[in-house]
Amino acid sequence: MKNSWKGNNPVTIPVRNCTQEMSLEDDDFDSKSMSIGDSVEDENSLETPEEEEEEDEKEPKLKFERISNDLKSILLKDSISCCAVHPKFLCIGSKRGNIYVLDHLGNSIALNPKKYFEAHKVSVNQISIDGAGDHIASCSDDGRICIYNLCDGECVLSLSLDRQIRSIVIDPYYWKGGLSRRFIIGDENTTLYERNIFSRLKSTVILDGGPISNIKWNDRFIAWTRHGEVRVYDSVERVTISRIPFTWPGPNPELTSLNHSCHIFWKDPYTIFIGWGDSVKVCQVKKQDVVKVEQEGARAYFVQISSMFTTDFWVCGISSFEQQDIVLFAKEKDESVTDIGDSRPKLHIVTAYSKNYSILCTDVLQVKEYQSCATTDYHLESLHDELLYFIVSPKDVILAKNRDHDDKIQWLIEHKKYDEALEFASSNPRSLKRHSFLQVGLAYLDHLMDTERFTEAGKLCFRVLGPKEHWDKWEEQVLKFGRLGQLRAIAPYLPRTESFRLPSYVYEMVLFDYLKTDQDAFHRLVRDWAPPPKLFNVTTIINAVLDHLVVFDKDNHFLLQALADLYSYQRKYGKALSMYLKLQDAHVFVLIQKHNLFDELKDNVVDLMMLKMEESLSLLMKYRDKVLPHEVVQKIQESPDNSYYLYMYLDALYKATGKDMPEEFHLHMVRLYATFGPDNLLQFLRSSDLYPMREAFIICKTNKLYQEMIFLLSRMGNALEALKLITDELKDIHQAIEFCKEHDDPDLWDYLIRVSEQKPECINILLCNIGTHVNPEILIRRIKNGMEIPGLRESLVKIMQDYSLQVALQEGCKNIVVNDCLVLFQKLVRTQLRGVYVEDDQECGTCHKKIIYKDFGWGEDIQVFYCKHVFHNACLSSFDYQNCVICNLPQKGAGLLEKL
Repeated sequence: MKNSWKGNNPVTIPVRNCTQEMSLEDDDFDSKSMSIGDSVEDENSLETPEEEEEEDEKEPKLKFERISNDLKSILLKDSISCCAVHPKFLCIGSKRGNIYVLDHLGNSIALNPKKYFEAHKVSVNQISIDGAGDHIASCSDDGRICIYNLCDGECVLSLSLDRQIRSIVIDPYYWKGGLSRRFIIGDENTTLYERNIFSRLKSTVILDGGPISNIKWNDRFIAWTRHGEVRVYDSVERVTISRIPFTWPGPNPELTSLNHSCHIFWKDPYTIFIGWGDSVKVCQVKKQDVVKVEQEGARAYFVQISSMFTTDFWVCGISSFEQQDIVLFAKEKDESVTDIGDSRPKLHIVTAYSKNYSILCTDVLQVKEYQSCATTDYHLESLHDELLYFIVSPKDVILAKNRDHDDKIQWLIEHKKYDEALEFASSNPRSLKRHSFLQVGLAYLDHLMDTERFTEAGKLCFRVLGPKEHWDKWEEQVLKFGRLGQLRAIAPYLPRTESFRLPSYVYEMVLFDYLKTDQDAFHRLVRDWAPPPKLFNVTTIINAVLDHLVVFDKDNHFLLQALADLYSYQRKYGKALSMYLKLQDAHVFVLIQKHNLFDELKDNVVDLMMLKMEESLSLLMKYRDKVLPHEVVQKIQESPDNSYYLYMYLDALYKATGKDMPEEFHLHMVRLYATFGPDNLLQFLRSSDLYPMREAFIICKTNKLYQEMIFLLSRMGNALEALKLITDELKDIHQAIEFCKEHDDPDLWDYLIRVSEQKPECINILLCNIGTHVNPEILIRRIKNGMEIPGLRESLVKIMQDYSLQVALQEGCKNIVVNDCLVLFQKLVRTQLRGVYVEDDQECGTCHKKIIYKDFGWGEDIQVFYCKHVFHNACLSSFDYQNCVICNLPQKGAGLLEKL
């Protein structure tokens, strides 16, 4: 990823809100160049569009890479407490008291078998390296001072003191030996250790009082931090030449000095940069006038502050950049005492003025575990002559360095109008001699890929190469995308029809790339490329997915979904279904219906209902002849917390089957409705006859479902108890009246009247509603004298009107009945006066002899009934003449002939 930098025309502005973050995966920690920081411009700078277009072509000042190799394994088990750099190597002190010597790429330099020095028992406070890189010195809170010779890896000095040593610095010329074998430590005092003429170690306190937290030595001059000030010491004259005070606004300025380390950087032997808290000072060591030195006894050198300013961030390190600019390692301010916040650290390059500064560029740094780091955990060490900056945190070291020619952005063909050229080639193919649509399109593709516009290049491939033509060019372009790691840009546009397909390895290559980089997109692509047509070898992709799951992430949701799809393509539906259920993928319902996987549906009914309730119930109802209800209920009851799922299934089953639902489920439904669906319970009780009413009543009583209790009591024949529930619990006189009307029982009316006779409002309601069922006189006589009943007059008037209407209705009904009876009687008389036709061959219903004889000398009296049965009078002598003996035979028993 390229860094963009703007801001060649610096404007003095506050630093806050001028950066944006850039993401970086924490897995890419090789020591190759990478975008660990993103350079951004100052958003407040005023620039013309022409200037912005020109500045867009400027390359950023720094590039970043994370130091890895052996350092990565070191930081897995240890943390960095301090750091020092040399042009030859990098020296790191750890919180376990070890000292590691590495090259600038993070590789350990084997100075002893362990590849590190066990210098201290606790965290290393500071490390110092001499000018030649032959010796290093370290100190710690364990009171021990160690100096190692890096040429042979031996400890040349080990000094144990009974106090905490906060800082140490070694003479830059320590490697020369002799009188240069000296060093300074800082604890509660500043103490110089050197060799006397007898090579014995001698200590000299050069400053009382502390604590001394940081010491830097450059050639002649030494600077250290003490009590809110920085002192500059002349090692030749052995005298302090300056005190540089630092003050901070607020009620607790000392808290700022304690919570934030002072950072000292010698740009050259006479220039010192100091950053402490949010204050930055640039100081110059200047030579005193000879006259003052000789006549007034002034010191030979003095310190002059050339620039000082306050930042909007905490300074975590300071260095120089090129000639005049300053590099500030910074962390956004936070209100917490320890200043541990969520903001990422930043690297600013600023130009300093006398009392303010301007920002040239800012890089947001992707430091590991930055959320848990305070400002005191960060360090910035630099080799400013080489423009190398080592950004150090407890778990990370990032190297920032000046960009080289290889990092320049390629802009050779930026203004060529390939799009217009392609349009012209498409509309004028015959006029082209040396070019063709394909040639221009391929050149455009090369341009887009060179400028990393891969998505546009992928779309252009389909336009230039077509869905059927140039299959060899398709392969060539796909391979180009693959070499650039951009197969995702061309994947949506690959031909995949039955008539035109690329070789299977092309599709497999794309899938492998998705598998490694984006598992979600890989899953979508597997579904999009589902056969037919068969684009890739399914077995090959399955093996690749299984290997990836085993090596990297066995619980990757997207890969497991893709694997289930692939198994379904292989017709291994059992495996696919198991994985869909495990992943809670709704595609499982399609698989079940498509391939009739009813046993799996039964065995996994709860999981399916948890995934999608409506889909599951629809399947169970649709195939209930295949998946029997009692088996489903048994499976649901075997799972924990099954009540709700059992309720949903039985409710759906009852709605689908009604009264045909098995009898053993009805009591379950009462219990489940009372818990999960009390609004539906009454309807169920009314529509079903297969539940035990006593148990149902107990369930309703436990859940205080009074309407259902009333219904059950009424159904069990205990209407009076039901009415008492209405009057005592519900206190609903209207429902009580309707209940009494429904049952039309005088005892119920009498109880309701007795309950209501002491309630005037109830008496009025009763008078208005019972006129057609109970004689209102009963209620009126029970009204006590003097009782005030609101609306009594209107109620009595309504009773009289209802009575008059009732009498009129009775008279009208009586007249209608009388008229109907008269009409029907007249019709009966007319019917009975009609003759009855008797056929010649008709027989007597008793003796079965013919009724009519042709010989008129023979004849008998006959009896004909309206049912057209005919009998001889003699045959009916022992029977009733009023009724037909055939039509009135008993339904069972012997017939008439048998009786005769």
